[in-house]
Amino acid sequence: MPVPEEIQGHSILPILENPESENWREYLYYHYYEHLTEHGVPRHEGIRGQRYKLINYYSNDGFELIDLQTDPDEMRDVSEDPRYADVLETMKSELGRLRQRYDLPSLAESAVY
Repeated sequence: MPVPEEIQGHSILPILENPESENWREYLYYHYYEHLTEHGVPRHEGIRGQRYKLINYYSNDGFELIDLQTDPDEMRDVSEDPRYADVLETMKSELGRLRQRYDLPSLAESAVY
């Protein structure tokens, strides 16, 4: 069946037919729009890969990087650890690439309180 032009994304059929295939995305993008609700979490966006998770607290102008392999409970931010400098830059670049790929609005539009 043809996909309507206004629909984003790709078929997951190849993944369902062959779960071991290389056709799956490397990173998942997400966006949390609430601001300091009962969870006390500011607005943010992020990406999650197999090993790392990058959180961009754009309303607070800060990043958090989690190494999910060494910290599966996500309790320690390693964004300022020099050993993770290359990972941090790679993740920031990937976040920018995904923002562009999904044609997302500017963060200023998302940061209205």
